[in-house]
Amino acid sequence: MRTKQRSVAALLASAATTLVIVGLGTTNAQATPAPSAAVDTAQLRALSTTQSRAEIDALVSGTDPVSLYVDAATGEVLAAAPAPDSTVTGVHTRALTPIGPGCTSTSVCMRSISGTPYGLTGTGTRTGTWKKIISYSSGDRETSFWASNGMAYTYRAYSNVTLNVTVTITKVQR
Repeated sequence: MRTKQRSVAALLASAATTLVIVGLGTTNAQATPAPSAAVDTAQLRALSTTQSRAEIDALVSGTDPVSLYVDAATGEVLAAAPAPDSTVTGVHTRALTPIGPGCTSTSVCMRSISGTPYGLTGTGTRTGTWKKIISYSSGDRETSFWASNGMAYTYRAYSNVTLNVTVTITKVQR
């Protein structure tokens, strides 16, 4: 299954809002360490060679938390695995607010190849430059990510995504 690749105008017209991490802000949410990949990258890579399209589609279209292995150039989901349930705390703000260091179970969380977590909580749009991002989690809402390679990725709530190569994220919306 491919993630939705849409134009910026179409994404702005959608019900979701856009977010990207810039600067620091304050939040009532308690910062926690960045979520580690629910299923490690090696396991997801191995799954990508054996898992059927039907198995991937069933996990992607479900409602339970999921870990995804995605081709950064095409947006294609190469593998999917169930992720442990996240604790939903009900923390919601009216703007995307950077948190950190770290992320919460309901926030957007982007992780660089070096492990640095970039967390955003709430809804809204943020733009910025987050370099060498290898994975991200959508948190408790459908979230869209834009990358400098021209791709836009949209994932359902509670998706943990591991890319096959690093990308620079330029915008986030939820």
